[in-house]
Amino acid sequence: MRKFLIVAILSLFLLSACSSQQKYSEQTKPTQLISITLTEAYPGNLTNVNRVELFDGSSGERKIVADRTIIQNWLNQIKDIN
Repeated sequence: MRKFLIVAILSLFLLSACSSQQKYSEQTKPTQLISITLTEAYPGNLTNVNRVELFDGSSGERKIVADRTIIQNWLNQIKDIN
């Protein structure tokens, strides 16, 4: 009796996992991505930027740049790249 109960519970877990994946894949559709420039993405004036924070998502390392000359030179180089 105990073995039957364990097999039944495991079977239910497997069936529910399979059915939820199928429903998930039917409901999600790929979205169309568009490329934009930094000027289009940033709502403010790029000349007023006085601090840039860079964050590495894989390691969690964060770097903050506060030198306005470095920031403006970098922004001028990348602002029109899609």
